[in-house]
Amino acid sequence: MLVFPVWWWSLPALLKGLVDRVLITGWPFDLDAEECVVPRLQRVTAHLIPVSGTTEASFVRHGYGQAFSTQVEHGILDYCGLTRGVTAFVRDSESGDEEAVGRQVEAAVDRVVAAVSGGTEGAADPSGPRV
Repeated sequence: MLVFPVWWWSLPALLKGLVDRVLITGWPFDLDAEECVVPRLQRVTAHLIPVSGTTEASFVRHGYGQAFSTQVEHGILDYCGLTRGVTAFVRDSESGDEEAVGRQVEAAVDRVVAAVSGGTEGAADPSGPRV
């Protein structure tokens, strides 16, 4: 499970650095004789809790959700063969409304716990579509 702030609709630099240095050829994926990628982490499920300072409407308006999905879910998780678990955004984290943000955090954690304990990985977010 990764919990991280969303910077420029993607991972923060330190987490991206970890991805670049740890998820390298030979462990999470390999290359076959034709140099095609062979994912190797199918047995691992990845859950994401991205924390965004902007609203869901802003993500939709600017296409950030698709950019995030392309870069993180497809470009990292799928590339390594990781099973996509829950992606539960905490949005508008800088709104100053600590109670609303706290409720989102609790809901995100509840979704991950439900997926891990109940086998409902990737279950639909009751507050809206997965990004």
